[in-house]
Amino acid sequence: MRFTRLNPFQPAHWKLSAAALFAFLVLGCGALTAFVLAPRQALLAWRMSRIPPMDAAAVETLAPVEDVLLTGVLEGNPSLAHHFVAYTLERWEAKDANRPSDGRWVDAERVFPDLQLVVQGQPVLVQSSAEVRLLGAVHVGVYQGNTGFQDALHRTRYHGLRNGDQVTVLGRKAASGGVVPSYLFAGNRAAFEAFARSSARDLFLAGLLVMAFSPLVFGFASAVTRWA
Repeated sequence: MRFTRLNPFQPAHWKLSAAALFAFLVLGCGALTAFVLAPRQALLAWRMSRIPPMDAAAVETLAPVEDVLLTGVLEGNPSLAHHFVAYTLERWEAKDANRPSDGRWVDAERVFPDLQLVVQGQPVLVQSSAEVRLLGAVHVGVYQGNTGFQDALHRTRYHGLRNGDQVTVLGRKAASGGVVPSYLFAGNRAAFEAFARSSARDLFLAGLLVMAFSPLVFGFASAVTRWA
């Protein structure tokens, strides 16, 4: 009986290896989603559940770096672009000037200055932070940069907050007073906690689903490469 040695550099074997690598990457993405991203959201929900209800007076009694979670209304803040008081900005990046609708949104700017949050009639300073995450039912606005055909090439999209919005802040007590925010959630505390729990559940299920489909991905990729 004659045996032939497999050569991984032969085209057929190379294609099979590529299919296996692609399936492994899909499996890895599923595992990352289920066992890293989902637990982070679950930890966020657990962290919030451990913090008692707070008002402005309660924040003042906290020691620096202690957790803060409170809900209030943005009032008296300077109005910035398009009446936002805090926002993220994206710009439209077209692949081809002749096809302006073909492109993607790219991050351009984050503006989170000091904010005044009124909690049960008392103001609380929410300090400026470059790392804060903006979540919830924020305002979204798409604006044109110029007029005519070039509008499609100069679009900007804002996600942000305005005076009068109810906002829940999760962060830590600042040594200089007020709160250093980690999250700004457009909505109340109950909605924020529900958002974190549902996000954890959805990410976990999505990750497991992707992992379960990775063998099918390998089979499909193998078939495609075999007939390519």
